[in-house]
Amino acid sequence: MAKHWTTSRTVSAFVMLIVILGGGAAAAQEAPPEATPEAAATVEVVTITQEECAAAAPNASAPFFIGLANAYFEDEDYTGAIRAYSCAIFGAAELPIVYANRGYAYFVQRADPEALADFNRAIELDGSLAAPYNYRGMLYTVQGNFGLALGDFTVAVTLDPNYAEAYNNRAVVHAAEGNFDLALFDIESALLIAPDDPAPYATRSAVYGALALREAAEYRARAGEAALFPGGSPAEVVAALRTDAEFGSFGTWLTLLVRGG
Repeated sequence: MAKHWTTSRTVSAFVMLIVILGGGAAAAQEAPPEATPEAAATVEVVTITQEECAAAAPNASAPFFIGLANAYFEDEDYTGAIRAYSCAIFGAAELPIVYANRGYAYFVQRADPEALADFNRAIELDGSLAAPYNYRGMLYTVQGNFGLALGDFTVAVTLDPNYAEAYNNRAVVHAAEGNFDLALFDIESALLIAPDDPAPYATRSAVYGALALREAAEYRARAGEAALFPGGSPAEVVAALRTDAEFGSFGTWLTLLVRGG
C-alpha cells in the first residue's frame, strides 16, 4: 500500500510554503485558498453514502476502496479520494492512514472541520504515528493557531526524529512568528536528514529574505540620511548581485566598504 504521509496556506508569506513545499506524494499540489471566513463558508463538503458505495462497486471490499483511494490521492483527485476512503471506512477499515489521508484531502479542499475530525481520529487510533500530527499541524498553521501547530510538529519529530518534512513545517511557523534562529535550526535539521529535498532550501531562502528586510530596515533606521544601502532595498541589492555574478563583477559589494580606524 502506498504511504501518503508527507507534504508540507496563509497567515504570512512563510505559511504558503507549508502547503507547496512539504515533500512526498503531495509536494506538487496546488496551494489551497487562503483561510478566510468567506472561503470557509462556501466550502462544499464532499460526501458519499454507504448505499452509493455499494452501488458503485457491488461486493467490493475495504482494501479495494483503499487502493482506489490511494490512486485518486496520487493523481491529486481529492474528491475521488475522499469518496473512496469514505467507502473504505464504511467497510470497517478503521485504519489511521485512511483517516489521515482523507483528512489531508479535506484539508486541501478547505473543509477544515472534517479534516480536523479525521486527523484526531487517526491519532486516536494510533498515537504513535508521526504523520497525523504533521498534517494537523499544517491545518493549525493555516488557521493561525501557531502554538497548537508548533506543538503538533514537535510531537511529530519526537515520534520520528527523521521526519524532515515536519522539521521544515515547524521552521515555517517559527519564521512566521519572526523566530528566525529557531527556523534556521529546524531547516538545518531537515537538510541533515534529507539533503536532496528542495523544500528546506526554499524555506531557508524565504528566511534569508525576511532577515534581509529586517536588517535593511534596522540599517536605515540607524544610518538615517547617511544610509549607503545600494539601490535602496534588499530586492535591488539581490538584483545587482545577480548581475555582478553574471558578468564576474563584485562592484555591488564595494558600495558597502567603510573606513575604520
